[in-house]
Amino acid sequence: MVMGSAAAPGRRLHDLFARLFDEARGLQRRRHRRYVALALVACVAAAGAGLFGRGGGGDRSSRTGSGAPPQVALVSRAIPALGQSPWLAVAGRRLIVSDTDNLSFAHGRVAGTCGAASVDPVTLRVVSLARGNCGDPALYGERVMPIVYAPTWRAPRGWGANPLAMRIATVDRAAPAGYRLGPIIVTYPDVSDTRAETIQGDRSLWVYAPVTGPRAKLGELLRISETTGRIVERWRMPQVDRALLATNANGLWLGPSNESGFPTDASPSQKLAVESLYRVTPGMRSPERVFDVGQDGARWLVANDQSVWLAVGRPSGTPALWRFEGPTATPTVRAAATLGGFRQCGDLGEGSATVLGSANGIYCVNDPGPQSQGVYWLGASGGRSTVVASVSSSSGYEFMDNAVMFRGSYYFIDPPTSPVSYPSPSGSIGQETSGGQPAILYRVAPR
Repeated sequence: MVMGSAAAPGRRLHDLFARLFDEARGLQRRRHRRYVALALVACVAAAGAGLFGRGGGGDRSSRTGSGAPPQVALVSRAIPALGQSPWLAVAGRRLIVSDTDNLSFAHGRVAGTCGAASVDPVTLRVVSLARGNCGDPALYGERVMPIVYAPTWRAPRGWGANPLAMRIATVDRAAPAGYRLGPIIVTYPDVSDTRAETIQGDRSLWVYAPVTGPRAKLGELLRISETTGRIVERWRMPQVDRALLATNANGLWLGPSNESGFPTDASPSQKLAVESLYRVTPGMRSPERVFDVGQDGARWLVANDQSVWLAVGRPSGTPALWRFEGPTATPTVRAAATLGGFRQCGDLGEGSATVLGSANGIYCVNDPGPQSQGVYWLGASGGRSTVVASVSSSSGYEFMDNAVMFRGSYYFIDPPTSPVSYPSPSGSIGQETSGGQPAILYRVAPR
């Protein structure tokens, strides 16, 4: 989760390419319909894109604001349907709405044709629509990006789940496909709390895998060059599953979310290692532990310029808001922070970040209600958030996929609204969305 550009595009890459595969697509659907068991197909074919924002862009030099809630303008526009899960990202001076429904990985290469719409960030008008090989980073405005796939359907002994593997695609116009795929850099079990997370920042792609082998006792953090696509540094780290990641001028920040699993039989030192906020910078010999988050984990993590914001505490209560300033991560603020009202906003440490910040505060969109969703704003001094905009919610999805910050504005996308009913284990009826109708792109901008 990020304020500004640093973490936004990077986090986007994880979700983007976790969904490049049917098993990852199954994960995405489980997020939308939490109580429905989905069978994972045996073919590693279709993919889902994006990034993963968990996404954003611009405003790296801005700081979180305080004071009265801003007056905002809400702009929306229908975007041509680009598959079941259109993805929003920032690339340079553009917004990109993309899909990877046709992506497949077979015989050591990426196949399929995917689409990416370039959108004017002010008018939200589609400027151009490009189609190309689903594995080409340039299609999504990237230089490098991770490709995740299932190399085998036979789980290594001790894992209990099929493994996933990650390779890095790097733009190379001399290559036949316009890009090249590097070797496997990490493997991990195909389970929702063991998947790797990625984020961009400091001209690097960061990859964090909490579990890297059947007998691994530590996770691993890798720093990938955004120029060459090669690993330039790697560190051993505690196994923090569903971790929250952010980047700013002072490095990468990593900590446990509310959804992180905390060891019950671990020693006090092991428990403390998992329940901590860490900072890592290029050239650092080992990750620096800077804060004891505690066993409840964090609701969200936002970083921008010299500041880091961490909302600590369970969703059922009022989280404590901590602010860390500078490379020493000196705490300067401790206050209550309710973001999102009754249906509080938060990031699960899995997929794209939706709690993001800009010069005038921290924004989020809460889970959809029967008719509407609220866009919430929280100032720098904490307290209760304020609804600054409201949008209709006609689809049956449970969680918003992703959001981005760009030049002080907060953008999010409502997926295609063709609900499909399904029975849940509890006997109730839920819905998921399908393609066919346009997605709606929203911009919330201070006046």
